Amino acid sequence: MPTHLTDAATAITASNALDALDVGVCVWHLEEPGVPASLRLVACSPAGAKYMSVKVEEVLGKRIHDGFPGSELMPLPGIFTKVAESGQSMSLGDVNYVDEIVPDSLLTITVHAMPNRCVAVEFINVTEQRGAEKKVAEQQAALERALRDLWGEMDLARKIQTVLLPNAPSLPSYDVAGDMRPAATVGGDYFDVIEDGDNTWLLIGDVSGHGVSAGLIMMMVQTSVRTAILGARERADQLTPSGLLRLVNSAILGNLDKIGRGQYMTIHAMRLRDGELLHAGLHQDLMIYRAATDTLETIETDGVWLGVVDDAGPLLHDVAVTLHPGDVVLAYTDGILETRRLPEPLGEGRLGAAFTELARAGASSSEIVKTLLERAGEAEHDDMTLLAARRRTTPTGSR
Repeated sequence: MPTHLTDAATAITASNALDALDVGVCVWHLEEPGVPASLRLVACSPAGAKYMSVKVEEVLGKRIHDGFPGSELMPLPGIFTKVAESGQSMSLGDVNYVDEIVPDSLLTITVHAMPNRCVAVEFINVTEQRGAEKKVAEQQAALERALRDLWGEMDLARKIQTVLLPNAPSLPSYDVAGDMRPAATVGGDYFDVIEDGDNTWLLIGDVSGHGVSAGLIMMMVQTSVRTAILGARERADQLTPSGLLRLVNSAILGNLDKIGRGQYMTIHAMRLRDGELLHAGLHQDLMIYRAATDTLETIETDGVWLGVVDDAGPLLHDVAVTLHPGDVVLAYTDGILETRRLPEPLGEGRLGAAFTELARAGASSSEIVKTLLERAGEAEHDDMTLLAARRRTTPTGSR
């Protein structure tokens, strides 16, 4: 690296400080006053290289137009030059950027002034997040038009729930089934089953409130979930349940207050792959029937509800559970615990006992769900939802 580079930039380059950052940071040195083409890259965080789809060693030490051909057509080099010479930092907000190296992206950029005509450019690629937010807004707009033109609120809410119900796929390693029994007032229960290559995603949740507002939030969440999973597949990323919920929370947060103040959603995300269940999110406890020992295991969930904090990531943690052949997982919403067909609420104890009886008898997932809902009776004040997955003892041939 040339000896005339600033001490500050050299110190940053020599340290490992940038390696720990999860935001993109590039440090540029303006070698010739007033000449944007003389900007030379002297440091770059690994996250920054990832956002720009480059390798650090391929661009480090190069002038901006050499490392990023086509950047001369963009206004950013001029802005970096202005900050380097004025010493005044600038927040640029969301900026569309593309050159011959960096694909068409939407970046949130802040340019920090540094000594000796250097600037530290901090940026985050928000292309996918803004895309998800746009899709959520489009879904919301479409549903609001339906409110004006179609059915009454309760009829519409029931139709939204019906549209959201997934078809259980035929999986080689797992027998999966789920169903929901809506209450008379239409609650906010949600579940989904999504095939994603070698992964199968199971999601279950409950939106606070009832009626159309709950249905709108359910639609937003489903759209955001499927967008995030599809985006990760296209990028060949290994998406985890905690990562999925963090993306969904970011995508829907700005729209929640538009629908109803103070609304939130409990949600639990599970990823099945071979014999592993990886899960995250705060919801009702999971029940697992262990076939080998004929016992019922209860797993407490933790995390944070959607719509409560701006960044849910630090509060979400993935937990791995091994599922052996014959084991059955049961997820549920609180409505089934509160049903009063019996003299007192069903509760976790009675639900667990009934579930164990069915799983021990070898009932299929659909039989377990159907029988438990029948025993619970009609949903009165809250929806009732069950989602079951049994690991097959003998895998089937194909999906």
